[in-house]
Parts: sequence; structure tokens; C-alpha cells
Amino acid sequence: MVESPQPSHARAPRRSVGGPSLPGRLVSHAVRALMVSVVVAVAGVAVGVASALPGPLDRTDPAGATTRTFGGTPLDEVLAAAQANARPDCGLSRDRLAAMMIVPTFIETGAPANRAPGPMTLSRWDLQSSLYAFGSSSTAYQRAYWHPGVGQWQFDSAGFWPLTAADAIDARQSAQLAAQIMSSRYCASTATTVGNKMRFAWGPWYYCTTSGDNVCILRFREIFQNGELTNIVRDNSVSRYGGMVQRTCRVRGIGEVSCWYIDPAKAEGHASWAVPSAAPTPVTSPFYVFEANGREYRYWLRQDSGYDRTVLAHKPVTANARTSLTWKLATDAVDGLCDLDAGRGACSEPFGSLDALVAQPGGVLVAGWVIDPHTSDPIPIRIESDGRVVAEVLADRHRDDLGAAFPAYGPNHAFHHFQPLAAGQQRVCVYGVDTAPPIVGDLEMGCATVTVMSGSPFGSLDHVDVTGPGSIRVRGWTIDPDTAASIPVHVYVNGIGRANVVADRPRTDVAAAFPLYGPDHGFDIAIDGLSAGENTVCVFGIESAGPGSNTLLACRTVTLDLGAPPFEPGTCEAGSGNGPFRDVPAQHQFCRPIEWLVEAGLSSGFPDGTFLPTSPVSRQAVAAFLHRLAGEPASGASEPSFDDVPASHPFFEAIQWMAATGVSTGTPQPDGSTLFAPASPVSRQAVAAFLHRLAGEPASGLSEPFFDDVPANHPNFEAIQWMAAVELSTGSIGADGSRRFAPGEVISRQAMAAFLHRSAAGAT
Repeated sequence: MVESPQPSHARAPRRSVGGPSLPGRLVSHAVRALMVSVVVAVAGVAVGVASALPGPLDRTDPAGATTRTFGGTPLDEVLAAAQANARPDCGLSRDRLAAMMIVPTFIETGAPANRAPGPMTLSRWDLQSSLYAFGSSSTAYQRAYWHPGVGQWQFDSAGFWPLTAADAIDARQSAQLAAQIMSSRYCASTATTVGNKMRFAWGPWYYCTTSGDNVCILRFREIFQNGELTNIVRDNSVSRYGGMVQRTCRVRGIGEVSCWYIDPAKAEGHASWAVPSAAPTPVTSPFYVFEANGREYRYWLRQDSGYDRTVLAHKPVTANARTSLTWKLATDAVDGLCDLDAGRGACSEPFGSLDALVAQPGGVLVAGWVIDPHTSDPIPIRIESDGRVVAEVLADRHRDDLGAAFPAYGPNHAFHHFQPLAAGQQRVCVYGVDTAPPIVGDLEMGCATVTVMSGSPFGSLDHVDVTGPGSIRVRGWTIDPDTAASIPVHVYVNGIGRANVVADRPRTDVAAAFPLYGPDHGFDIAIDGLSAGENTVCVFGIESAGPGSNTLLACRTVTLDLGAPPFEPGTCEAGSGNGPFRDVPAQHQFCRPIEWLVEAGLSSGFPDGTFLPTSPVSRQAVAAFLHRLAGEPASGASEPSFDDVPASHPFFEAIQWMAATGVSTGTPQPDGSTLFAPASPVSRQAVAAFLHRLAGEPASGLSEPFFDDVPANHPNFEAIQWMAAVELSTGSIGADGSRRFAPGEVISRQAMAAFLHRSAAGAT
């Protein structure tokens, strides 16, 4: 057991490594690799909370052997690499190889038994001046130091390993290489004992070959017993990357690369090497590392080092750093590095993210954020279509995450913009505009080829049905390709406008066919009081949001028959025979409420002597009923309250009164208009809301939901509860015994008569 610092030395002897070929980028030089051990072991750095590894690895040896702590994810990588490189043919099982791999990591990183070896470990015992910035140990840039040995296994560049610092820190890559080397050397050994085979396998690791049984063999025996890996405790605070963070960097002269940020202060596991007094050589400042064109680059940004300039160094990936480093002070415009994720470094032009560039009805939606590093003010984005500038929009929307990530610039740098475009396929690009000196250049944030739908409305007139004498029902759908919002439809009968409604009823079939537009484009319109004979019904989709014109969806001809024989009305009191209308006999369930409507002057039925008790009621008819019930007071309004109810509308005064009293507020539209939809059928829940508001919105006094289909979170819950409390509605009993109000169903004329009759009778 070695728990004290290793003897100081400038550099350990190097040994060559032989063995079979290695896969991927590890092939070219591994068979001639050399290894330098350059790490000091110093106690005193705490690790995170550890948890025992399940299975055979959590067994404690009865003899009291030392239990060792290893990083959670690195241990998984060791086991995976050992499994992939086990050689049963030469007696090398997975657990034996895993134990052999783990043993050197404690010595190479200096980790004591109860602390996990740190994947980010950087060597500290090589005093050669060539590793200092610009090859001088007296450099002014002391902390721009190229540590040659990196990682848990300290793969030193003197071994010509095909690893950058990031590769060596990555427990997956380093564990695979360690497993391949030890497996190939173990099975290639001509030694006659297992101990000597292991010593040969450990050849590249200095202390495992020079200390006899005092170090590696003894530690191997602690964690490998009875053919199994044992006495290992997981520290799940140590990850595969050991605190190293992946970023995206833009490097002048090279382009955009995947880079890694290595900050010793963020190291996971045992980190004595990050203590300045622990060894002779400096602790490096945080640095970025990446590979490009077969070379390993390390950048020490001035923001991290505190130096006046950014320092960079590079070498061939497989070359010895002691003889191959090229040093330079970076110039932002020539070879500067910009961390695109954090906006750090030589980020002279704007930086940001294009989060969305997608086709929308009538145009495209662009969203994201952009910052000019030379100013905290918002800057514009430029939108181009097929190389033509179509808009510049200021990126000044507030986003809290931007303020947290870039406190020097603040939160107001986001954009979320809909840009109208002509119909057709086009190439759309978004740029961050460089506006603050020094002007370096605009940022191309992204491009996409999109197909934009635009033009006049389209749709379908699905049905025109005769619902009774003088009554029809018109159904279909319409869409304006320039907007996802619902648009108006106008219905003409024999050339006379009879309905102006918004096509906003849900149609799942329309949404399935046109997913960008959603379902709310259907219409279902009841029209009463038509003449007998042939009637031509035409429906128009109304242009609402862009280029185009109103569209005739279709025309249909229907024949209405009003020539019924004369009808002599009776009374409901008789209990049999004629009631007040041809289709409402004296014994009709709703005879009395319907008869009362006539007596109160609220309805006179239809010219053929019918009332059509089961027909739907339109919103304009409800307005007329309630207005008459209130005594037809003047609305007092000088201007129309709803954009689809002009002063010439036959129910204008009744609907204006609805607005003036707050009984109806209409439906706001994306374009700023407010619609009443006078010809649309009205639902039972809407009538409940109207009556509740007309009564002054009193509390129901009921603590539990009265109807099983109207839960407490229903938007019209209180109004419907009040309907039950004052006995305006008792609902109906379903086959399963539940009490239903059917809030979404269209209200019938007979149900409307019942509600109004009970209301007038003083139920409220």
C-alpha cells in the first residue's frame, strides 16, 4: 500500500509496449507506445457520497482487505472494456482484467484507497522547459503548461498514444486502450506464473514494474479474490468525463469543431494534482482541447488565465509533447477560439441559436436568440428568402435563461417572429446583424427550404339539410391559407345574406388533412324563416389575412314546403288534442313552456303552424328571447360591439343589449376583432352562462357537483350548478344512473322554452 507522495523525479524511464492491433483511431501507434508515470499521491481531497456496487463487487474479504473506492461511471467503462478484451483462452477473465486495469490508476493518480482516482488527473512531475509556454520555465505564462500525462492511466504523450487530453480523460476511450494493452501483453507473455504475466502486462506503468510485490501485486490481491472482482465501492459523483465538459468551438482558420473544456477546479474524484503545492510543475489554467487535421490543440483563454493574451499550443496527436510543441499568442481575427455555447473567447461577430425556422400558414416562424459581444443592446436579425431581404427584426424579447447564462448582456436578446411570405417553395436564411463596432461580420444562424401556403380561402360545403318548414342547417369547413386562425363564412339564400359566422367548430378530419392549421375551421349554421319552394344556398369563405379574395365554396338548391293545411291551435290545459302548435300537442312534455312563449310574446312559431321543438337554437335567437324577456330595453350603444353584427343586422339591438349588460362578451380573434357568431347553434352550457349572468351571477350554494358530466374544473361549472340549485335544469338520467347536463350539446327550442319559462316563473 503506497499512501504517501512518490519520490520526486523529472521523468520516469520509458518502456515500449507490444501487442496485437487496436481498433479505430487507436491502431496506428499503440504497438510502439511508451508510458511515463508522472503523478504524485497526496491525501486530503474529499470525494462525493459513495454507494456500494451491487453483485459480487460489494463482498468484503473476511481477512479485512482494504476496500477501494472507484468512480461510478468509470467503473462501468472498466467492466465493459474488460468484458470486450477478456481472453479465456489464456486464462484472462473479465474480472481479472478489470482488477488489473484498476490497480495502476490508484498509483498513477495518487488516490488513496478511500477516494476515487480522478479521470481528469494531469501530470505534475515533469520539469522540462519545453512543456512550459514558449519552451521556457521562466515564461510570463506559467499556467499555460502542457501537462503531458493525462487521465486515470496517465497516458503520457511520450508513449506516442493516439490520444488527445480529452480522449485520455474520457473513461470510455482510456479504459478501452488500457484493456487492449494489458490483455494483449498478458496473453503474449512467456512467463510461467500469473504474477509475472501481470507484471509484463503492466509494463508501460512504471511503478507496477519496479516495486515488486510492494505495490501492484498487493493491491491486485485486495480487489481480486476467489476469481472475482471484490472490495470495490462506487463513488457515483465521479462521471465518465471527470468534470470535463463538451462544448462547440469556432476556431479562426479551422472552423467549427467539437471541443472540450478542462477546468482543474471542476475535477471529480481525488485531485491532489490540482493543489499548487503538491508537486513541482504548475497547475494549468482551464483550457480548451480539440483535434483538427491530425493535431491536438490546447487553448488557454485570457478570460481563464488572467493573462493579457490567449495562449495556444499544438502538436501532432501521436507526437511527444516534450519535442513537438508549437506555441503561439492567439490573435482573435487569425486563430482565436470562440466557445459558441458560452459566448466566451474570440467571439467577435454575433453569436446565438436559431431554435426554429418552420413553415407556417402564409409564411415562416423564426425563433431563437442572438447577442453581439460588443454591446449589451439587442441587435437585429435579418431574414432572407432566396437571397432577397424580406425583413429585419430586433431581437429584444425577454428570456430569463439568457440573463442567467450571459449576465453581462442581460435577458433581452430573443426573437420569435412570424414573417409573411409569398406562396411556394423557397430558401429562407436568418442572420444575426453585426451592428456594434468593431464590425466583424454578420452571423449566419441557419437556413431551411420551406413550402409556404398562401392565397384565397378554400374549403367544403358538406351539407345543406332541411330541418323543418322554412328552416335549414348548413355545415362544412373553410381555411384561409395565410392564417391558422378561424375565418368568417357568409351564407346567402337567394342572393340575400342570411348568416355571418366564424368557422371555428372543431373538425378532426380537417386537422388531419392540414396539420399546420389545426381543427377549428368547421361551421354548423341554423337558418330559419325561409320561403316555400326552391331556395339557392351559397357559402363563401372570407379572405382574412393576406393576399387573395373571398371564395365561393359551393351553392346548393333545397326545396322547402310550407303548404300545410290550416291548423287550429288548442291549449295545453286540455291534456289531449291540439296544443299551441301543429307539432306540439297538448300532451307534449314541453307544451306549457312553449305555450307560455307565445303568451309572453317571445315566439310566434313558423308560418305553417309549427314550432320545431327539437330544432337547434341559434345565438341570435337566444339574444332575441332574452332581450324580449327583459322587456326589450335599449342597449344604449352607439357603435356595434361585435364585428360580425353590423347595425343593419335584424337582431342588432338584442345582441347589442347582450354586450351592454355583459351577458355575452363574444369571442376575441387573433386580428383584434371580436365576433358574436349570430347564426351559430348555441350550446346548453352557453345558455346557462347567459342566464347566470342575467341573474347577476349569484352563488349556487352547492358544495358538490350536481351533474356527473360537469366536474368542478368545468369552465361553466358555477353557472350550471346555479341552474340546478334554482331548479332551472334537472338534467337527465343516463342508462348507468348518472345525472347528465350535456353541456356541450346544442340546445333545442323546447329546452330553451323550458329554461325561459322557469326563469320567468321566479325560480331565480
